[in-house]
Amino acid sequence: MSALSTMGLTKSFGGIIATNNLDLSVKQGSLHALIGPNGAGKTTLISQLCGLLESDSGTVFLYDQDITSMPPAKRVQRGLSRTFQITSVFPEFSAQDNVAFAAQAVAGHSYRFWRPVSKNKTFQQQAGEALARVGLSSRAATSAASLSHGERRQLEIAMVLAAKPKLLLLDEPMAGMGGEESALMVELLQSLKGEVTMLLVEHDMDAVFALADELSVLVYGRLIATGLPAEVRGNPEVQRAYLGAASV
Repeated sequence: MSALSTMGLTKSFGGIIATNNLDLSVKQGSLHALIGPNGAGKTTLISQLCGLLESDSGTVFLYDQDITSMPPAKRVQRGLSRTFQITSVFPEFSAQDNVAFAAQAVAGHSYRFWRPVSKNKTFQQQAGEALARVGLSSRAATSAASLSHGERRQLEIAMVLAAKPKLLLLDEPMAGMGGEESALMVELLQSLKGEVTMLLVEHDMDAVFALADELSVLVYGRLIATGLPAEVRGNPEVQRAYLGAASV
């Protein structure tokens, strides 16, 4: 069963085709990686999937339900959550409250009412569970501003986990990380496999090949290959367009 699929998805900006009649299928329970050179259209596609960018044509299905016209908040409530290339947290609040805000938002409340969140047992319990899941329990009371870059990435994962997602869109979670932090993120994502379906956009090829169950390659908005990582890695067209002989 597909957790996420697209049919004929298209998006243009003037004369530039960012998403070119794209058919994509992400299997339930899998980690599906999406790679491609800069300008391939990866972030545009992710924005279309989560509803931040309206497509010119085509259809997006979440567990066989057409969500093409559904606004972002409704998609989150249906189980679709996203992380960003740049961490998106509230630096002045604790890690615990950041996650509680996310739990509150999914429940249909506003971030403005942050004071009750700190006293809401349900949201605080959800936050504690999500922080434990990503290994940040000991940092729960620490302000997000005081966390390292890697810890803020972990916090962002905790925030989306608090939404109880069925499908998680990960937009370059290793961006800006050093080797040790990247290894910890790979370990975290590995631990989530089978628990939540993931679509991973990432430039770190070591991480991609360590994590991916399936791999798709996007070039100029068009999918040129999809399959098992080893198959895609050996694809001559992929090597020419993206990986290069030295990377294979």
